[in-house]
Amino acid sequence: YAEIGEEKSRKDAGCYYTELPKGFNRVTLFFPNLFRGRLNKIELSENANIESVKKKRKILFIGDSITQGYDAKYAGNSYVNRFALKTDSEVINVGIGGARFDEFWIEKKFINNPDLIIVALGTNAWKWETKDYFKRTSEKFFKELCSLYLNTPIFVLLPIWREEKYSDIFQGTLIDARKILTRMLQEYSQIQMVDLWNIIPHDNSYYSDGLHPTDQGMECFANGLVNELKTRMVL
Repeated sequence: YAEIGEEKSRKDAGCYYTELPKGFNRVTLFFPNLFRGRLNKIELSENANIESVKKKRKILFIGDSITQGYDAKYAGNSYVNRFALKTDSEVINVGIGGARFDEFWIEKKFINNPDLIIVALGTNAWKWETKDYFKRTSEKFFKELCSLYLNTPIFVLLPIWREEKYSDIFQGTLIDARKILTRMLQEYSQIQMVDLWNIIPHDNSYYSDGLHPTDQGMECFANGLVNELKTRMVL
């Protein structure tokens, strides 16, 4: 396992060389999650061959900054990428910082025929929206998502613990928002709810700012999600 590059890179381009042991080797490359990266070419030693890896399943992740990978130190340490490695899955991560239940997610398909969809939204919506608007936009989101991805199992992660969980923001606490989502999701046979409230210790040492998990928190998150989905017989 190698972590390549500088934390605050000032280079537009560069190259990396590594010598692998003889025999069959598997190489996994994670691109940065806060700016665009591109792999221009790969050069192999004489008589070396390369073949693509066939993953067990393809999973679409829809979420906010926590799903994006903020505040993991490296892209490979996000809970999504950890999940991918632990389950031998191909993941398409469309987590975006600050995201809510917006129409952006349901305007078009990001990929065709995913085996699973995992949604982790709600904490930003609770923070910045009224209760009525929260209900209206989330209900429309789930209705359209199910219509867009017919017959694809959808797992919705309720908002995880955050330091200000009991703050009364825009007519309700985060606990209230979780209750609203729980009642709403019961109406959809295509959706299963996943509650990871206690998976990450309620301790700020696992969070960078009381909201975003650190590398240690991301590991707890990934392990909890893997174990939960295994109990549901989808991994």
